[in-house]
Amino acid sequence: MQAEEMATGIDTGSAKLRQTLTDLFNSHVYLAGIAVEQAVLTEDPNSPQFKAAATTLDQNSQDLASAIESVYGPEAGDAFLKQWREHIGFFVDYTVGGLTSDKQMQQKAGENLAQYEDDFGAFLSEATGGELDAGAAADALGMHVDSLVVAVDSLLAGDGRAFDLLYAASKDHMPMTASALAGAIAAQNPDQFTE
Repeated sequence: MQAEEMATGIDTGSAKLRQTLTDLFNSHVYLAGIAVEQAVLTEDPNSPQFKAAATTLDQNSQDLASAIESVYGPEAGDAFLKQWREHIGFFVDYTVGGLTSDKQMQQKAGENLAQYEDDFGAFLSEATGGELDAGAAADALGMHVDSLVVAVDSLLAGDGRAFDLLYAASKDHMPMTASALAGAIAAQNPDQFTE
């Protein structure tokens, strides 16, 4: 492949979108892991350490919403951010339930996360005009949720596996999710995101 051809291939609108979403989704996994770690280490979700980590995680959420807004407008960006923040709150609930040995709280958080998978999958499908199948989106979100739950459990158990689990979630699940979403957005908006 000639250098000019390679530059063109990685410089397309769809490639840039895929890279942006991959970066933001990967960052989400690590920042969520750091926030949970701070809650576990301090045993206090109101600690300055947790709040600082949570603030950075929320900036990542806002950046993701901005990426969605750049394609679909402010209303879609706001809807994305609202649902995305909700699922982070469910993870906080799950972690606090583990810290306080409140199994009911953890179970409720797990139920909320399962519902989020379906709701957010439907949201992404509707936003992309059906280019991203709701079931496929929910399945991808399910892998994300399941991998983070296992990482939270590892942090709570102190078994030393949490960051290996986060790394696996980042490299195995997030690029696939970003690619599927970017592909659906590009297919829906071919004039804006050329291959």
